[in-house]
Amino acid sequence: MRKRIFSILLALCMVLCLVLTAAFAEGKAEETPVCTCETACTAEAVNAECPICGVEGALAENCGKYAAEESGQAGASDDAPVITAADVQALIHALPEAETIGADNAADVEAQLEAIDEAKIQLSDEDFAVLDFTRYDAAAAALMALSGEPGAAFTPQTANGHSHCCCGGSVTAGDHTSHSDVTYQPWNGTSSITYTNNTAYVYLTGNATLSGHLTVDGKTLYLCLSGKTLASNGTAKIQVKNGGRLVLCDCRGGGTFKGATQSVWGGACIYLYTSTLDMFGGKLTGGKVTGKGGGGAIALDDQQCIFNMYGGEISGNNGKNYGGAIFRKFNANMPNTTGGTFNMYGGTIKDNTAKNGGAFFSTTGGTINMTGGTISGNKATQSSNDAGGGAIYMRGSGTINISGSAQITGNSSSLDGGAILMGWGTINISDSAKINNNTANRWGGAICLRQDSNQSTTLYMRGGEISGNRATKEGGAVHVFDKDCQFFLYDGKITGNTSGDGGAIYLNQEPSWLIMQGGEISGNTATGNGGGVYIYRTGSVCQLYSGKIENNKASGNGGGIYINPSNSGQLRVGNKPLVQNNTVSGKANNVYLPSGKTLTIEIGMSKGASIGVTTANIRYPVAFSNNYKKDYANYFFADDVNAHVEYKDDQKLYLVSGAVARPLTVTFDPNGGMLAEADKTKSLTTGEPYGTLPVPSYAGYDFAGWYTEQNGGTEIKENTTVTVFGTQTLYAHWTPIHVHAYTQQVQKPEALKTPADCTNNAVYYLSCACGEVSTNDADTFTAANTALDHDWGAWTQNSDEKTHTRICKRDTSHT
Repeated sequence: MRKRIFSILLALCMVLCLVLTAAFAEGKAEETPVCTCETACTAEAVNAECPICGVEGALAENCGKYAAEESGQAGASDDAPVITAADVQALIHALPEAETIGADNAADVEAQLEAIDEAKIQLSDEDFAVLDFTRYDAAAAALMALSGEPGAAFTPQTANGHSHCCCGGSVTAGDHTSHSDVTYQPWNGTSSITYTNNTAYVYLTGNATLSGHLTVDGKTLYLCLSGKTLASNGTAKIQVKNGGRLVLCDCRGGGTFKGATQSVWGGACIYLYTSTLDMFGGKLTGGKVTGKGGGGAIALDDQQCIFNMYGGEISGNNGKNYGGAIFRKFNANMPNTTGGTFNMYGGTIKDNTAKNGGAFFSTTGGTINMTGGTISGNKATQSSNDAGGGAIYMRGSGTINISGSAQITGNSSSLDGGAILMGWGTINISDSAKINNNTANRWGGAICLRQDSNQSTTLYMRGGEISGNRATKEGGAVHVFDKDCQFFLYDGKITGNTSGDGGAIYLNQEPSWLIMQGGEISGNTATGNGGGVYIYRTGSVCQLYSGKIENNKASGNGGGIYINPSNSGQLRVGNKPLVQNNTVSGKANNVYLPSGKTLTIEIGMSKGASIGVTTANIRYPVAFSNNYKKDYANYFFADDVNAHVEYKDDQKLYLVSGAVARPLTVTFDPNGGMLAEADKTKSLTTGEPYGTLPVPSYAGYDFAGWYTEQNGGTEIKENTTVTVFGTQTLYAHWTPIHVHAYTQQVQKPEALKTPADCTNNAVYYLSCACGEVSTNDADTFTAANTALDHDWGAWTQNSDEKTHTRICKRDTSHT
């Protein structure tokens, strides 16, 4: 059927064009012939009176009635050719010029347009996108003018509708909280884009390669990748400049832009200059910087640039020196120039690489607002010259805000700041944000705070979590390196980090500060000193006014807090901090004070404060505080079970020989199991055994004992002596109950059911993987090739003296 329809369309087009051409060539305004048949012509019967069908050599297929009747017939052959874009373009080219269209040929032109419409709806989106409708639009406009509607707008209908919200249809993040559909026009990835009122909506109809830069200059382009791939030819990229805006989405998933890899200064996928990028979907990948700029995917080349990331992925790019994914303008001659904003509401930035700033780099400040999304697996590879920032490297009066559900995880630096290296600026962490499992080969497994141009960096933590990070040398979570850098801890949790010194926090140059007014530093480990906090320089200050430092470990000294003996680092306390249950080699070691070092009570202590103290000098009495006019002995305790705290006449606190019983309230956490409410707490005193401990239950598990940590820790038994006071939580540990599965065919003596004999193989019981053997007769197997065969004796002559017999030695019944 399609073959017949198309032949009619082409024939009609050819006839009309020939007639029109002849008429104009002769300079006459003859009326264009029209088929006058009342019934369809056939090959045997042609209407000779018809000006179309009666022409010598005319085909029956040219008859108008033939087409009408044939259109109702079924049975088009399977091998009928499919209409192509070239076929439809030929019909468009056959249209007359707009200025030649008048009342005399309007009906014919309208028929041609209708024929084109019928043909083009059979095209795919990809084929439709390559059509040039210039002549079609002009002809349609001319017809409308003739109809008395010169102001009417004519829009060619698309092969298939493509409408969705600018986000691609499903993204809800940041300030994009509702959806409104718009219609996108097809674009083949190589042709020019038509803008209306400086705005265009296009979707990619097929995989394509840019032959030159796609430039959005002062306009707004909404580009939907529609599951297709748009690739650079090696040097081409997308450029958005002079107030332009690019809104990138991908309604189908899998849409990709492959970046440039040759002669790239920066922004191998997208380059921004005084412009905005909104990314809702798609993937930017494969970009590689070869010049002196940066940004394997995106470069923000001035202070007015804004990048809003709502979704999508930026991965597998190489920023060379600066910014594996994103580069914020580097201006060596103007280091204090600041500006530019990156708002990350969702999406993923992962597996990008650069010498500095595995994901993001700026030495001219700017702002990062990260309320969602994930930055993961990026690498900063330079191991010298104060390099770093596995995820983010920023200097020059910048601000980094990390909040909401944002995550920075699994990034690495070959030097400092496994997640963030910040010099001169402010970092804010709050809500449920997480910075976890990052690594630094030197300082600051998560964050390293530095100076720039003699300006310092301040970190504010009001929530969130910094956990599971690792630094090879100092500061498993945070390294406060340069002078005047400060870390204010108000809330949130710093846990499970590891380092050589300062499992959680390392205070370096002077003055460097930790001001703790809340939050928790717990479960961190130092293979050297200071499981929680390491205070290094004389001007390094740890100020504790509230919060908890507990359950940290060190292999050297200072399970909780360590003060370097070579300097005079400062520990200042007041209000109600908790420093307890920190250990060295399993023994209480909370605050470690080298010989001659003391802590300072800076403001009054409050009920609930509890600080354990270890002094290097154990020739008691040893003063460990400044003189303070009020007795706060009850707010401190000796880590040494053979000592206690006293307030003496000089108004100082001392460790004094002799154990003093102190109260302890133990809370039992069933850790997923069940425990009667009355058994969840117990009151004890130091020096006595824990005594009878409650036994919880957990379906499918065996109780394995009470431990000091939820995972791992030290087991507490009934005869364990209480060495801590205040409060302690013990966690139930569980072992899954093993359910035997007899599936193993093991030939061992204890599994033998029936031994082999001369003719039968041995039968064994099946075994469990744990070694247990079944006793169920249904759980058996026959061991192949274990039959013993006969062990025949010598032949002996029978009494008939004609025959002989031999008997099996294994079974005499066998002869």
